[in-house]
Amino acid sequence: MSLSDRPSLEELLEIQQHFDLPSSALVEKDWYVVKALAAIAGANTAPLRLVFGGGTALSRAHGLIRRMSEDIDLKIVSTNKSSRAALGDLRGIVTNALLGAGFAFDPTNPEHRQSMYKNSFTRYRLPYAPIAEGKGVLRPEIQIETSVWPLRRPSTDRPVRSFIAEGFDRPAEVASIACASIPESAAEKLVALTRRAGAELAGFREERDPTLVRHIYDLHVIREQYDAADVAGLAREVMLEDARTRGRDFPAYEADPLAETLKAIDAIAADEDFAKNYAIFRRDMVYGEGPDFETAMER
Repeated sequence: MSLSDRPSLEELLEIQQHFDLPSSALVEKDWYVVKALAAIAGANTAPLRLVFGGGTALSRAHGLIRRMSEDIDLKIVSTNKSSRAALGDLRGIVTNALLGAGFAFDPTNPEHRQSMYKNSFTRYRLPYAPIAEGKGVLRPEIQIETSVWPLRRPSTDRPVRSFIAEGFDRPAEVASIACASIPESAAEKLVALTRRAGAELAGFREERDPTLVRHIYDLHVIREQYDAADVAGLAREVMLEDARTRGRDFPAYEADPLAETLKAIDAIAADEDFAKNYAIFRRDMVYGEGPDFETAMER
């Protein structure tokens, strides 16, 4: 696995046109994201296991959403509680896999790699030098997050292929990787959206996160792929865990996460900034026809 076969600008433009994508920069970043995932998937992380989740899994592994997702979210799963040393070993394995694949970053630089909570969470930000112009829509790095998090439903193994590989009918860069289930992903997205938006709208965050709207799009698009009652039950489990571990920064959520979740849903629907950010997201990151804000917020 290496970056020596990076696509040319002509190939990026050809694939952009083939899939009718908003920009060739999306094609290029997708290629780098999948290459990073392939490097990690090829590493031996036993006895710990990494499970691919989030929007990128819904898009590139499950093939359910038609939008660019820039991040790689990986759950660290084990049968027993992992020690700090074991999690540190995993971090080293992932780091070496990425360096070995050709990604140029400094593991000692916290801007490139940062661990917290006794190594149970690590964020990697891998710089890359794009040749396609993205006009500020995409971040100038590949972001990867590994975190210890419960796996509440069995994972499924799926291949992952970049736009480049798909468009030119090449083999998948990732032959198989464990992926989080769709109901579990939906529940986690619902909780992430409402907890963070609720905190923002209640004034507990200094800055608004314009990218939260991605969860609105994802939840609407995948709504036919899961049982609502099942996801509601899973979401309640995630809410309670979030209230316990993250509620200090949002006291009302800590006290009654369900009430704050329902309040946040109504507040998001009425908020002009969410509507504006969603319109920008839909224009720049969604390919094909995507639902407008009012449609995506329908219950």
